[in-house]
Amino acid sequence: MLLRVGIRLLMCTLLAGAYMGCRQRSASPNASDSFAEFYTQFHADSLYQMEHVPFPIGGIPSFTNSDLAPTPDFQWTAENWRLHRTLQSKEFTQEFTRLGDGLVEEQILHQSGRFGMLRRFARMGDGEWYLIYFADLNPVGPNAHSAQGKQER
Repeated sequence: MLLRVGIRLLMCTLLAGAYMGCRQRSASPNASDSFAEFYTQFHADSLYQMEHVPFPIGGIPSFTNSDLAPTPDFQWTAENWRLHRTLQSKEFTQEFTRLGDGLVEEQILHQSGRFGMLRRFARMGDGEWYLIYFADLNPVGPNAHSAQGKQER
């Protein structure tokens, strides 16, 4: 019994290490040429954006929107979607993490370090990139009491 627990712990550690080793961080969306092109068009063309969000998608609404209080089963739909534009504010930083061949995570963090957003993009079977998850602006960090941490566990 103790041997099985030790083997499981070792396997989990090895898998976590392999996962962390595959992550590549970048301050720009140039995780791949196709992703950079997609990212630019996604923010410039509203029709393209709506076609590249496979509604409904999971996520978390902004803490400022009391009509969409965070619930474990919250989903973004075409009806409650707000178009995303290229980030223009110098108060926010972006970090892109390549989680695999066809998966990119974007973290957008306010300079205070207290608020952030999270988006995940995936290349689907048709070879196209899509936004598959969006957590709108919410408190982040160890003292945040947001639903973001609860929903992602």
